[in-house]
Amino acid sequence: MREPLESGRPTELACSLPGACEGGRPLTFSWAGAAVDSLDPQTLRSSVLTFTPRPRDHGSSLTCQVKLQGSSVATQRTIRLNVSYNPHSSRCVTQEPQGSWPLVFTLIRGALMGAGFLLTYVLTWLYYTRDRTHSALPEADMVPLLLLPLLWGRSLQQPPGYELQVQESVTVQEGLCVHVPCSFYPWSSWSSSTKVYTYWYRYRDNRNHPVASSNPDIPGKMETQGRFLLTDPTTNNCSLQIRDARRSDTGRYYLRVEIGNSVRYSYLDKMLNLQVTALTEKPHIWMREPLESGCPTELACSLPGSCEGGRPLTFSWAGAAVDLLDPQTLGSLALTFTPRPQDHGTNLTCQVQVQGSLVAMQRTVRLNVSYNPHSSRCVTQEPQGSWPLVFTLIRGALMGAGFLLTYVLTWLYYTRCGGPGGGGRAPDGPSVLSGWD
Repeated sequence: MREPLESGRPTELACSLPGACEGGRPLTFSWAGAAVDSLDPQTLRSSVLTFTPRPRDHGSSLTCQVKLQGSSVATQRTIRLNVSYNPHSSRCVTQEPQGSWPLVFTLIRGALMGAGFLLTYVLTWLYYTRDRTHSALPEADMVPLLLLPLLWGRSLQQPPGYELQVQESVTVQEGLCVHVPCSFYPWSSWSSSTKVYTYWYRYRDNRNHPVASSNPDIPGKMETQGRFLLTDPTTNNCSLQIRDARRSDTGRYYLRVEIGNSVRYSYLDKMLNLQVTALTEKPHIWMREPLESGCPTELACSLPGSCEGGRPLTFSWAGAAVDLLDPQTLGSLALTFTPRPQDHGTNLTCQVQVQGSLVAMQRTVRLNVSYNPHSSRCVTQEPQGSWPLVFTLIRGALMGAGFLLTYVLTWLYYTRCGGPGGGGRAPDGPSVLSGWD
């Protein structure tokens, strides 16, 4: 998230699991904390969400939990929020749009309002000093002229509540994905029943063909459907998710908002400049280090910038340490191998190719394998999970039952059969093993 947090200013949060990539197990996200408890529960299950920090959220904890499909263990991280609060500041509400155009409009508005004031003064002076018998303008005609500067000044004021926060320049490599954070004001100026539609248009395109739309009656263009997506069209979040970026996507885009029947506004003064460049991103290799000879190790390869819904990826592994593995296994993004002493210092390469691309990207790492001939920890290591505990309990119960059975049989042997050499049933009464005359 972007720090420092400011009370009243909407903030976007994103949670990710390093090493996770497209084609791997699906991830389940969940957020928890006093700062986000009031949000929609469905929103809290997304990897990205927007919330507005409050003064009382300062010092509170925020937790993101990630769970892999099929795994019984969830991984989580907790951070402590640092929220600043200035009761005398209303910057979050009255903040002027960024860029050079707002300054130009402010200067023009100031100049015209000054001219209007001067014109009002001159007309008023003429009204009171003119010769009433030779007046060039009737009295009734002077009123509109006096009102003109006032109306002129009011027409130059910006419509309130149309501020936009968006990253104005974004670069993404061909075939990869990018998330463009975006939000617009006002934050809560319409009722929950009012329909809010957001659209992203390519500059100078036909108004009937947006690249992304939250209005089911106005779908996006065919060439961008499924690739340009609005992440949360039900709120003031206008963030744009771009998948499978193409060179032809390079250009300028602007946001249009429609609120009920009263608001129709296009943010032409603050556009998104999208640049799609050639694919040069190298994959990332993840492994648990240090490697130990004889201990199975899991490897994972991912391509930063890839995402679910983007172009499919093809993986391949190469290296002396994995040459003996099943060739089909070497085509997976994750594999498990057992390093040997002779693998120390050898190279391991992961190659990734994006579908439709003629270029394959690869990364090579040098393995650092430690070897301790006196250690058998990896061989004798107990399997993980609950079964070892179950087996231990069963074994303990059986050993206890066996000991008890042995004790009972021994007691019966000595008390009923008279011990070694004895015959028949023991006489009634107490059995004396030794006595004193």
